[in-house]
Amino acid sequence: MMMELTGAQLNFNRSLFDWCLRNAERTHAIGHKIQSARWCQLAGKLAGFGCGMLVSHELEALLLKLAADIKTTMPWQPSQAGTRRWLHVMTRTDSIGGHNALLKRWIHANPLGERHSIAVLEYLDPEETELHAAVRQTGGEFFSLVEYADTPLECARNLRELAHAQADVIVLHHHMWDVIPTIAFGVADCPPVLLLNMADHLFWVGAAISDMVLQIRPEGTELTREFRGVDRSHLLNIPLPEKPTADATAVDVRKTLGIPEDACVYLTLGRESKYEPREGIDFLATAGKIIDTVPGAYLIAIGPSRNNPAWDRAFRESEGRIVAVGSQRALQGYFAAADIYLEGFPFGSLTALLEAGLAGLPCVRAPDFLPPIYRSNGPAIDHIQPPVSTDGYVEQARLLALRPPVERKQIGCELSGKVEKYHCAGWSEGLKRLPIPAAHKLHPSTAATTALPLDDAKLLRWSEGDAMSYAAWYARRYAMNVKMDPPLLLACLRGLPSLDRTLALFRSIFFPPTVQPVIKGIT
Repeated sequence: MMMELTGAQLNFNRSLFDWCLRNAERTHAIGHKIQSARWCQLAGKLAGFGCGMLVSHELEALLLKLAADIKTTMPWQPSQAGTRRWLHVMTRTDSIGGHNALLKRWIHANPLGERHSIAVLEYLDPEETELHAAVRQTGGEFFSLVEYADTPLECARNLRELAHAQADVIVLHHHMWDVIPTIAFGVADCPPVLLLNMADHLFWVGAAISDMVLQIRPEGTELTREFRGVDRSHLLNIPLPEKPTADATAVDVRKTLGIPEDACVYLTLGRESKYEPREGIDFLATAGKIIDTVPGAYLIAIGPSRNNPAWDRAFRESEGRIVAVGSQRALQGYFAAADIYLEGFPFGSLTALLEAGLAGLPCVRAPDFLPPIYRSNGPAIDHIQPPVSTDGYVEQARLLALRPPVERKQIGCELSGKVEKYHCAGWSEGLKRLPIPAAHKLHPSTAATTALPLDDAKLLRWSEGDAMSYAAWYARRYAMNVKMDPPLLLACLRGLPSLDRTLALFRSIFFPPTVQPVIKGIT
């Protein structure tokens, strides 16, 4: 479960992040470059616990130093055949999730008949076969670098050499914390690098090497400019498959879930964590009001699971009318079974909203009082007026349920047409016009990092658990040269009640019991 952070936790996590940077600088200065790269990777991962920023120019500068340390055997060789070669770089593939779905649709669309290959750096899901098939259809290849590198620097070298031999343009779909692409492409002799900004509201690495940042929603452009200092953006709407045909499994879904054929069915879709209440903003409580207000109505939630106590309680208190079905690969039967789509909150899911709209469902957008960083927007949905409050959200959902089915269908058809225009055929046209930079350049920044407003920063984290415990696990795993320094000690003192407890905590999590007596007097 992802919990809202306090200001003190944000400050402490930032202190841990800065400590990693100091260790990265220290180890690089004495020639321990692999250790330096690991400290940079740990810094990126710790940012996921929430530290109040979306970029670190200091981290990016360190990664450019490491990039310069890597020597490769051959320069970049642009294609002489006239067919552009795309290399999509992923940290991992997962058979379920928006990253894979977007990439599959991109490759399937392929409006100019170009060659698409994929390089995977960390984990290759054995069940992900559709992505392999899409790549093969373009004449491309699937490269797994997982087995061929023992260190981040070795992986970065392999990736750079692969790009030199196999790519005319690189697209980064990497996980936000992954430093390997920046080390790989942190030199001038590389194809142009595009970064697909699938997590515009979260910290990510790669600003210094991105010749263009592809935004999937207008808000991403503003966030990238204001909080990352990057103004090289281009809006590329999320690609969707062509409008699905009518699905006969709607009755099966209702029957399986015990929903009467004549009941009004609401649908919502998103990662379970996106529905967790924050600062009193509670989707499940609001959904309960809708179910109470609309007699005989049901809500199906894809993503959340009844293993979550809150969703199990909602199921029981609604007498089975709020049904969480967990992650699902086949969505069309659920779209066909539903009458109305509800965008989840506090964090919306733009892809899910667009897919529901394409399927012809009228939609209720998330309330307008949420900060723009959490809401979905874009040309296909901007004609739908979002409610101004959770009460307004309930009322919009109620009024849609009262409309005759033929009117709901008309509203859904209008939305479907707009989604089709901007995200199906229209998307392919946009890709044809994509202004790919002529050459790769580095974009280092000496500007100070702009911190997020505290109220926003407290909500923006994607990693669960405790940052210091994760740092301890990571340091042990890679036998890193851990050095406590005065700034981190001071940060610990601010967050812990006594010096003895601070030192005991540091010793217990970073060092096994067998070496604690040795370092007891050192720390």
